[in-house]
This record gives sequence, C-alpha cells and structure tokens, in this order.
Amino acid sequence: MKLHQYITTLILLLGCTWLLAAEQEEATEAQKFRGLQAEFNAFWQDREYEKGKGFKQFRRLERFTSLREQSDGSFDPYAIQQALDERNNLAARSERDDADWTPLGPFHPYQGSYVGGMGRVNCFAFHPTNDSIWYAGAAMGGLWKTIDNGYSWFPLTDHLLSLGISSVALHPEDPEVIYIATGDKDGFRRRISSYSIGVWRSTNGGESWGQLGLPFDLEEQQIVSKLVIHPLNPDRIYASTLDGIFLSLDGGTTWDTITTSGEWYDLEIDPEDELVFYAASAGVGVYKSEDGGETLFQLYNGLPQTNISRIDLALAPSDNQVVYALVASNNAPFYTGFRGLYRSEDGGASWDLQSSSPNILGWQNDGSDAGGQGWFALTCAVDPLDANTIYVGSVNVWKSTDAGVNWEIKGFWYDDGNIPYIHADHHILQFRDNTLYSGNDGGVYYWNESDQSWIDRSNMLVISQIYRLGSYQGSPDLQLLLNGNQDNGSKLFDQGLWQPVRGGDGFECGFDPVNPDIMYVTVYYGNMTVTYDGGETWYGGNGGSDEGAWLTPYVIDQNHPGRLYKGTRRVYRSDDYADNWSEISNVLTSDFIHALAVSPSDENVLYAADWNGNLFRTIEGPSHWETLEAPSEKITYLAVHPDDPSQVYATAGLFIPDEKVFCSYDYGETWVNLSTGIFNAPVNTIALHHEDPDILYIGTDIGVLVSPDAGETWEIFSAGLPNVIVTELEIHGNSNTLLAATFGRGSWQTVLPDYTPVKVDKPHPAPEPGITAVYPNPFNAETRIEIQLDRRQALDVRVYNLQGVEVEVLAKGRYAPGRHSLNFNGSRHASGIYFVRAITGSWTSEEKLFLIR
Repeated sequence: MKLHQYITTLILLLGCTWLLAAEQEEATEAQKFRGLQAEFNAFWQDREYEKGKGFKQFRRLERFTSLREQSDGSFDPYAIQQALDERNNLAARSERDDADWTPLGPFHPYQGSYVGGMGRVNCFAFHPTNDSIWYAGAAMGGLWKTIDNGYSWFPLTDHLLSLGISSVALHPEDPEVIYIATGDKDGFRRRISSYSIGVWRSTNGGESWGQLGLPFDLEEQQIVSKLVIHPLNPDRIYASTLDGIFLSLDGGTTWDTITTSGEWYDLEIDPEDELVFYAASAGVGVYKSEDGGETLFQLYNGLPQTNISRIDLALAPSDNQVVYALVASNNAPFYTGFRGLYRSEDGGASWDLQSSSPNILGWQNDGSDAGGQGWFALTCAVDPLDANTIYVGSVNVWKSTDAGVNWEIKGFWYDDGNIPYIHADHHILQFRDNTLYSGNDGGVYYWNESDQSWIDRSNMLVISQIYRLGSYQGSPDLQLLLNGNQDNGSKLFDQGLWQPVRGGDGFECGFDPVNPDIMYVTVYYGNMTVTYDGGETWYGGNGGSDEGAWLTPYVIDQNHPGRLYKGTRRVYRSDDYADNWSEISNVLTSDFIHALAVSPSDENVLYAADWNGNLFRTIEGPSHWETLEAPSEKITYLAVHPDDPSQVYATAGLFIPDEKVFCSYDYGETWVNLSTGIFNAPVNTIALHHEDPDILYIGTDIGVLVSPDAGETWEIFSAGLPNVIVTELEIHGNSNTLLAATFGRGSWQTVLPDYTPVKVDKPHPAPEPGITAVYPNPFNAETRIEIQLDRRQALDVRVYNLQGVEVEVLAKGRYAPGRHSLNFNGSRHASGIYFVRAITGSWTSEEKLFLIR
C-alpha cells in the first residue's frame, strides 16, 4: 500500500462520504442511496421547488435508477454488458438489414433561448498544434470531434456500450492518441444514467478504440472522473476515480494504485514537475503528492475541515505555486452552495479564504440565494496569463480579477438583456491559449472577450437526452414533431427546423389529431402547457389537482379531438383541449401511475400501471375500475391493439431475464410472456405497426427490436442506430416512418420496410398454469421442473419426502407470467419417492419424483 497508514486511517475516520456523512464505508451503494433518498425527501418535504438547487437532477436520477435496480436496491454492474453480448449474438443470427436509421436532430442550437441547447457536455481536449481540431465528451452522447473549430461536429463512439464521457485527454506529442474515461462523473456515483466501462484509447484519432485496464472489476462500478497526461512524460497518466487514484507509467496499459480511499472528483498536475499533483477528495479536503503518488498527504493549513461536499481545483498556468480550491458546502443533500474559494501561494502549504459570498454557486444573478448544485456542476479555471484572474462555473459563470475576493457575473442562465447569456449548469471551464470554453447542459460555448459575449459552438452536436416525442399524424409526410428534452425543454420540429417552445425538463408532448396548431407539452410532475395557435401563445393546461410522477403519462385520444387522459394516482380526462379536467377514477395507487393506455376501438376501455406491480383497468367506463396483478413489477409502457380492446401489450423495466414483453388477450386477466429471444435489458416502449398490428417494435436500453409475428420471434432492428437508450417509439403512419426518441443522441427515424404478412392465430391464450413437466423422471442426480404461470403472482415451490417432511425450497417470491424452470438436485438426498408441490394464491399443483441413486 503506497499511501501512508496514518492517512488511510484519517480518511476512514473522516469518512469520505460526500453528502452521506452518517453512512459507514462498508454500507452498500443501495443502502447509501436509500439513505440519501430519505434525507432528500425530508429536506424538501415542506419546501417549494427551487431552481438550481439539485432538485431536478436527483429526481430524474431517482427515476432512472428505479427502473434498473434490483428489488433490494442493488445494481448488477454486469447486466448491461451481458445484455450487449446477448444483443450481439442475436444480431449475428437475426439482424434485419432493412432498418436504415438516420438522425432527426436537433442539429442546431437555438440562439438566445435558455432551452435552445443541445445537451450536456462534460469535458474538452484540444489538439496541441491544430486549432481547428478538438474534442468534446457528452454525458450520454459519446465523444465528438470537430475539424473546423467547433462549427460542426461528428461522433466517434456510437458503437461503444457506454456513451457517457467524463474525461478526454490527448497525447501531447502524438495527438492521434486519445484517452477517454467512460460514464458520467456528475451523476450520483454509480446511480447514473450512463454506464462506466472504464478507460479506452484510440491510436488513430478516434476511428477505432480499445479498452485499457484499471485494477478494478465491473462489480466495483468504477467511475473515472478525470484523466491527466503529464506533458513532460506522456507515458505518465493519472486517473482520479470515485474509489481512489491510479497511475500508469506506460501510457495506460497497466496501472498502479495510489489510494483506494476517497471520492476524487478532481486532480491537477504541476506541469513543471511530473511527480507533483494535487487532488480533491469529496467531503474531506485537498491532498498533495510530491513523489508521484508514493506518498499522499492532506493539506490543512487554512482549508475547511467541515461542511464540505465537492471540491474543484485550479493551478495558475503562470505560477505553479498558486493553487485555488473551490469548495461547495454540505448543508443538505443536493443543496450545495458556496462554502468558499481558497488560495495558496506556496504550493498548498498554506491557504487563505478569499471569499464565501456572494453565493456564486446559486442561480440568482447577484448571488443572493442560498444553496446550489455544487455537487453536480462545479468547475473553475485560472487565466493563463494572470494568476489573479479566475472563473467559476456552476449554474452561472462568475469572474474575479483580484484572486477571488470580489466577483462579477459573466454568464447568466437567462437572457435578461444586461448580463451575457450562456446556458446553465457548467461542468467544465477550460482555457485553450487565452480563450475560455465552457461545457454545460446546453453544449459548447466560448467567451468572446472583444464584445463580452458567449458564442455557441454546438452546431451538429446531436446529444439531446429525450424523454418522449410526439408527431402530427395528419400530414402526408413527417412535418411536425415535438420532443421533450432533459435540461433543454420541449422543442418543435417544423418541416426540418427545430425551435424551443417551453423550458425546464420536457416530457410527454404531442398534437391534436386534426389540428396541428393545437400542441401539448409537459414538464415534471405532469404540469402541462397548451397552444391553440401553433405556438404563438401558450396557456397552462389545468391538469387536475394532483401531481403525477416525475414523468407523468398522458394520452392524446386520436379518435376524439380535444380529449386527453392523464395518470397521477388517479386518472383524469379532459374533453376541451386541456382547459378543464375531471376525475374518472378514485385514487388507484399509493405510488404513481407510470403507464397509461386507452383502447383506440372502445373508449370505455383504459389500462394503467404503477411500479408496485399493479395493473388498473376499466372495461365499462370511468366508474368501474378494477385492480389486477401486472405481469411485471415495473411496467414501462402499455399499448392496446387498434381493433381489439381486450388485447393489451406491456413492457417491463429492470434487468430480469425473460421478463420483457407481455400480451393479454382477456383485458389483463391473464398474460402471455413474449420475452423469448429478447436480451436482458430494460424495455422502455412498444409500438404496433399501423397497418399490421401483429408487427411489434420495442425500444430497449441498447436499441430497437422487431417482431413480425406478434411477439413469437424477435429480430434486431437497429442498423444505423447508436448503442443508446431508446425511450419512446412512435409510427408516423402516412409516411410509414418509425420514430425513436433516445436518451443522449436525439431523435431518429427510419422508413419501415414492407413485411410479408405472418399468419398469427388468435386468440393466443396462455398455457394452463401449474407444473407442466418434470424431466428426467426417474432421475439419479438432478431433475428439472417446469412451471407455467398465467399472471404475475406469488409462487411457492417445495420438495417433500414420502413422510411429508420438507427437504428443499425451490422457489419463494413473486414471478412473472410464463414458463419457469427450477432444478432439484438429489445428490444430497437418499433414493426414494419425493413430491414437488407448487402453490399460488389461486391453485396448487403437485407431481411425484423418483430419485434413483
């Protein structure tokens, strides 16, 4: 162990917990997250929502996590890699070559609008000799390259499993060699919407990539926050991570451990001495090494020891003894305002507090508010020519010319006509020569000193994180489309051009079925806005008194202009274009409704689902709701057959094998499992072909699949599509176009091919429930027991000997509809006759077993 024992002990005592000071280090990530949820909810229980305080970031993170964790809150880090392997194997056997996905954008930022951005950028790297070439890493959109100084961009990593990039570094002598750290450091540790697959390297300018090793396994779910190549020795690469600091002396091939304690969000090297570096440990403080990591010691003199969350560091390029530490407070979870800016003039030996106000991490343009989101957006940079000039980025950008004593706001998230506008939430401030660049939630900007303005350089940077989309079905071709975007509001695609129509995080959106001038868009918790004049004016759509889920489901009835449905804890309906709403159900769930569907052929038939395993239906109109067992715990999407109201499809989240897509032919009473052949990744959406509803399309966390036979078989339908999360699919019928919303790579389209009709027998009832097979039987070592379920329900399977004594429990818990295989190993038992008994709440099934030894 290269870290001094007393430092290790100190770190453990201080507890590098960053926002989780009460948690023990041995606590699991699930326990930490559960504890943080409780603390977060308690803090916000009696508070109004405040912009720029981390509220949105946590809620959307919470939603993403809940669809991908196990029932105990744990997360299987191997699941997505295994799903990709399964996907590739399936593609090798059955990938359709008639998919031809092409991006729809947004391609261009909308200048001057605070929601006109493209998406979140985490990092930059600049070519050392060619000013036209540089790189930008996106939170969910991969690594991008420009060869014309940011006027246009193209992607380099669409084929990688992870499209999140936390850091990018170029070899200073051979800039064709590029290193990237995958994942998203500005999520909450491992609870992020972009998986980390470690460090990768390209030796040909990003045309191809190979994975490099760090000394951790996938189950550690490592997040590499920063990669730094030393200019004096390019083989020396430092990597700060959320579980330690690592060093490579051979260009990234092998790595040595400096420390495995602490959550390290920033690491800065002394450019004049390859053995000296500084590192910031979240919740603890600032550290320094003077011998390349052989020893690492904490810097105390003048730095705070309490009320610390995250820290960002900056070294003055003009004076390597001047170091700044930007410290965010830790007063409450995700409410991390300005703790202070500290400066050292002697290489970290002593520090002075330069200022602790105004709150330059808040969202007000005068810094008068409290709190902030320093845990999520925290960055600073020193002018390369003047060690006293420093810039700080969080929600806004601030500048000090007197070493951080006084501050002037230089970039405001909203265009007020007085302060230079720049998109909110800054994740990287970085100088190239004398020009300052910002990577933020809108994309790429640089500071134009001559006219005191920020210039957007995000053109063709297609990295929007889209929750939902909706097209106008009345046009002969695709002319009108709405997107609901994270961080960048709702946007309208109008005959090839995109423009923002509402701010915040955009969610469900769509058009009236016959009048394209009537549009609906929503933000978090189902807050709706409607326009009746094509977007000239917008009005609040009164969505009823209840708030819904973070992403509240809406349905625009395509058969009844002006009619909409909304699901909160109950179901609402509007018959006057969202002006007035009426309750059409009582409270159905203590959770929220997360999926909602209306039968296109019978207005009296509606389905809804929560994330507690409940399905709600009415088949006789609004006053006759019933609660049934959903086919999976967390239903992500519902779709009803256009001609048969009894036939409803459901898709499922979570990484549970063979629990992906289901169909009911009897109004949700029983379910047929259609998951055979689908790799084990969450399925987020389903669309039925507009001419042949037996053709099904599903969107998963890694692409699109198609079934030409109502779910009997599945084929990959992702040609041209990046490895990206598909959040919604919709078919524009008149143009025969399948549309996809992705979480990190914008909207996509493909013209649907002509399919040869496949005869599908209907109805397609589930097999009779019970024990359906035992084989081999007799057996001498192990036998397999097949059990069929027709609905999701509690299942208890046990083996008894001839005297009725229980000898083994084979299953106990809730299981999805479909076939389940259980193994009974007889090697531990004597020869003889045994009985296997399966019990649910509605039936008992028993079979005799013959064990011969």
